Amino acid sequence: MKMNNEFNFLEARVEWDERHAALLKDFLDGLVFHGIRYVILKNDDGLPYENHSKDVDIVIEPSRYRDSAQIIQSCYQKHGVSHYKVHKFERLRCWYGMNPDTRFAIHIDLLEGFLHKGFEMFPFDVLYAHSQKNDNGIQVLDDLMGHVVLLLHSTICYHSIKEKYAKSIAKTFQTEKDDFAVLLKDILGVSAANEMVTLLSAGRYKEIAKKGKHFSHQSKFRLLIKRPLFSIYNVADFLWEKVCRLLLNLNRYNTMISVHAPDGTGKTTFIEHFGNELGFYYVCAANDLLDTYHFRPNILPNLGAAGEKVGVMKQDKDFTNPHRAKPAGKLSSLLRMAYYWLDYVVGVPLILRKNAQFDKITIFDRYIYDFISDPERTRINLPFRLRMMFAKLTKKPDIVFILEADAETIHKRKQELTIDEINHQLKSLHRLAVSGKYFHILDAMKTPEEIAKDAIKLTFDLTTNKLQ
Repeated sequence: MKMNNEFNFLEARVEWDERHAALLKDFLDGLVFHGIRYVILKNDDGLPYENHSKDVDIVIEPSRYRDSAQIIQSCYQKHGVSHYKVHKFERLRCWYGMNPDTRFAIHIDLLEGFLHKGFEMFPFDVLYAHSQKNDNGIQVLDDLMGHVVLLLHSTICYHSIKEKYAKSIAKTFQTEKDDFAVLLKDILGVSAANEMVTLLSAGRYKEIAKKGKHFSHQSKFRLLIKRPLFSIYNVADFLWEKVCRLLLNLNRYNTMISVHAPDGTGKTTFIEHFGNELGFYYVCAANDLLDTYHFRPNILPNLGAAGEKVGVMKQDKDFTNPHRAKPAGKLSSLLRMAYYWLDYVVGVPLILRKNAQFDKITIFDRYIYDFISDPERTRINLPFRLRMMFAKLTKKPDIVFILEADAETIHKRKQELTIDEINHQLKSLHRLAVSGKYFHILDAMKTPEEIAKDAIKLTFDLTTNKLQ
């Protein structure tokens, strides 16, 4: 069951300060020193000393990415970044830099031209020809090209134009209408460009956004006619990346985490703090980064709900008492276990393939290991080894967090379980924790902030590149 809405995830704001400014300036100076041309794509006001956006988009010469990557990695290390992660989408690389000890996070995007699904809307040379130095001496797009890119990017990629963007675009369009139209014709073709110019003149930005797919198709058709071999090659490269993400190298593009503890330990509070911290260090809203699920994928319905639907039983909905029902018999337990196991076998790969498209992190609040620590919840009455066998035949998370506290403290927080039941679960979880290197115990006696910080450090050590 997907459950992002059940958590109080916030959009953490990374305040741009002198540390960010020094790092970015050092990187841009490094590009210039090595003769690498670049241009800041958008939201460049005040850069490098001020940044009014979440990230910085830098278009670089396509043939110089490897050199640029070495420079940015060196700058990250020089300026105290302890971990970094690179997400690649076509010819865009998102460089996330973080240091949980100093609470530092930065996000810099390196683009080799402006592509969408394999079609190069704006080659680097075209963008660079429309660039100039800002007041602080860094290369940025001129006002005309900056707003043309903003308009087409919002329309074609997102089918949405923010009101503040619409006002800014309108101002430039009114003062440079003819040049604006020329650039649009080069990308969209005469017919589609004239249609967009008519809508721009009338201020009908919502209608432009609604026609995003139409303008996207027109631009791709135009580019296919202008540069057929180049476009076909890039589209094939885009499709191959999709195949790698969804089929061949699925593990490379996703991270799965599960969290386990007896009721009352503070799983929900921990996941909220942990998720918000992840959002901070990846410089985005936690809801955009995380995909959270409760217990299992729920591709298959709950057995009680399925039984009620076919009329063979009435579902027990008294969820306040997790151990309200008696354990099932051996055969019934085996069938129940096999049924829920199948849900993991079918559902988890589907979830991971969906999230791999956007490098999202999948978090399970409880996972199949709950059958090990708390089989009574699902009326499973099978030996420990047999339950472990089912668990081992399921996709393993990259990280399993187990929250531990003493039974008395847990019972004071929440009285759904007896102290004996809590102790039994803690013993089972501890037994589980020593069965694999991907299990990690967190001290739930600490504050939620401290537990989340411990989890963040572990997660970065295991899922990102270390610099220090």
